[in-house]
Amino acid sequence: MRLTKIKSAVAILVAASLTGCAVSQSDVNHAYDATNAEATRAMGNGPESMSLVEEVPTAFLGDRLVPVAYEATLPAVFREKSVVFPGNLPLSKIATLVSTATGYPVHLSPDVFIPRDALIPRTNGGGQGAPVPAQAMAKSNVEPVYAQACNCKVGAYLRGVTENLGLDWTFDGSTISISRFVTKTFTIAAIPGKVSIKSTMSKGTDTSTGNQASGGTTGGTSGNTGSFSSITSTGRDGTFDQIAIIQSELEKLKSPLGEVVVNPQSRLVMVRDTKEAVDRMGALLARENAISTRQVALRVRTLQVDLSNSSQAGVSADIVFNRISDGLKRYSITVASPTSLATAIGGTVGLSVLKPGSPMEGTNAIISGLNAFGKTVQDNTQTKLTLNGLPVSIGSFETKGYLAATTPSVGSIAGSSAGVPGLQPGSVTVGDFVNILPSVNDHNQIILSYWSDSSKLNGPFTTISTGSGATLQQIQLPDILGNKDDQTIALSDGQTVVLYGAVSNRYDGNSNNGIGGLSGAWNKGRTFQVIMLTATVVPSM
Repeated sequence: MRLTKIKSAVAILVAASLTGCAVSQSDVNHAYDATNAEATRAMGNGPESMSLVEEVPTAFLGDRLVPVAYEATLPAVFREKSVVFPGNLPLSKIATLVSTATGYPVHLSPDVFIPRDALIPRTNGGGQGAPVPAQAMAKSNVEPVYAQACNCKVGAYLRGVTENLGLDWTFDGSTISISRFVTKTFTIAAIPGKVSIKSTMSKGTDTSTGNQASGGTTGGTSGNTGSFSSITSTGRDGTFDQIAIIQSELEKLKSPLGEVVVNPQSRLVMVRDTKEAVDRMGALLARENAISTRQVALRVRTLQVDLSNSSQAGVSADIVFNRISDGLKRYSITVASPTSLATAIGGTVGLSVLKPGSPMEGTNAIISGLNAFGKTVQDNTQTKLTLNGLPVSIGSFETKGYLAATTPSVGSIAGSSAGVPGLQPGSVTVGDFVNILPSVNDHNQIILSYWSDSSKLNGPFTTISTGSGATLQQIQLPDILGNKDDQTIALSDGQTVVLYGAVSNRYDGNSNNGIGGLSGAWNKGRTFQVIMLTATVVPSM
């Protein structure tokens, strides 16, 4: 006997250890409490401020290279040899003195003799007429003159001369070249093509009062009796082409004699213009590329907590008086209870009178009840990475098919057989669609435009039928619940904001009562949904 008890205890212990591997109610309660607390904290406390100054206890090193002077990369003669240059020297005389001092020939490009006034845009008559062609302004040649005297290094003197006269000088290892126009290539850090942004929210009705026929069956006409439309919509719509916009900016910076060619396929920009204009274009492209290559990591987290509490109860009495007395044996009274709303999982307690010959023979009494309590926790997190100024889309959806329409069948002339009715399928797509457009400024402040469209089926499809027998036609209609959201917010780097927070309570109850019994079902639900978004600036390569 004692051995049997020990075996039973061991079996119970093993069973308990095996059941511990499954999900228990404590796991659900723990997830519910953690999610509920986090969602409440996100909605109630609000955004936390970010410190303006951060002290770094270790040594700080720069994260990018600093360019050095051009003459630092040239032979030592440009950095070490000093020469006395008098003032008011024409460019050709300067070339002779530099060639004598360094031992390298100096080449003067023909474009150095173009007057600087020809590089200024002008109009005829000083008004808003047509601009004067650049070729007409550049016909006369003028030799530049450098007025400043200098007792300095050769490389420093050449840099001062070219910067003062708007020229450029280079050394290819054997020859010193001085020119007014330079050719450089740049790269645009942008994706070719147009970017479209559109968000529309509308609500309204569009109805017609119908058609009215007039005349006979052969020569009659039919016309619309009227219609009514009331629609309200709001939203935004925009399109931009980043490469085309940058090209137009470069056209504004070039001189009348300059040229700008942009290849959208390779994103390469070829510029031929004065050094001053090319430097301005290079600074613009560096600024545009720095803004375009800022990366933003977007994390969208959806917390949803469903709390349900339902109760069901029912009492059923099926009384059959098969025998009240010997004189009334041929009579019987039957009382049937209404259909119970309590489900079978609630359990039942029954009572039946089985004694033969008893006045209550055939009587059945049933009592059923159910009290259910449930918690559902959904925690969905999606992370996306995009560049500054480019939208990112997040979609989670499903498509369901249904019977949208039927076409009546066509029978034979003899009427001996009937055709098969045609079926027209339909589909409905429900889910969550999110579009986010980030914009990052110089201080890593992020401006977000957020569009969301969420929908779901409200229960099973509704079936509608008409006719009967051979003329029976049935279709299905979907019932959809949804919401749309359109927001524009500003937040700091790494900050989390609550984009959407809602708490909804629902109550419903039904009862079914009759002579032989009564039953009821009561439901109470609470839904807590929070959508949080975190934006972080990710350093680019």
